[in-house]
Amino acid sequence: VILCGAGAAIAQPSVPSMPAVKSGAVLGFADTYFVNQTSQGTPFQVRSGQLAESKCTTAAIKAYAKLMVRSPIAVNNELLAILKTKAAAPPPTLLVAAYATATMVLTLQHERGKRFDADYLRGQLDHQKANVALYKYEIENGADPDLTAFARHFLPRVQDHLARVSKLVGAKTS
Repeated sequence: VILCGAGAAIAQPSVPSMPAVKSGAVLGFADTYFVNQTSQGTPFQVRSGQLAESKCTTAAIKAYAKLMVRSPIAVNNELLAILKTKAAAPPPTLLVAAYATATMVLTLQHERGKRFDADYLRGQLDHQKANVALYKYEIENGADPDLTAFARHFLPRVQDHLARVSKLVGAKTS
């Protein structure tokens, strides 16, 4: 549980954490950045998706939310499998990122109806745009062949998530 201001707490769903891996070589900057950012996005997608499953006002948003609960965990699990074979352990998730995620989710917890839908979709749109850029960055700049292959493999899925949320945002503003 992460505690946020005035005694409010946000329950932590089971999101895989980074494993202990062999010590030795260090991942390059681009690869380390990619691993950190990819890992930090999973809790936001899962937690906000769980909220949206119960609070959204349309079946289309609910279907997208269900996808955001299951897809990032599957991707993260594959990333963890790659990292277990590496000689370098990624740095731990930053506490600031955990608080930012908790704050965003806490805000969503207090919203209802159309406002919830709009804020959830806006957060997902921003997140998916950043994810597409992140995966492209790894493909172009990563030094680790396994991580660049991972990014190449999952970029179409991330682009699909962006297209889906973009469509939902367009439907909500029309």
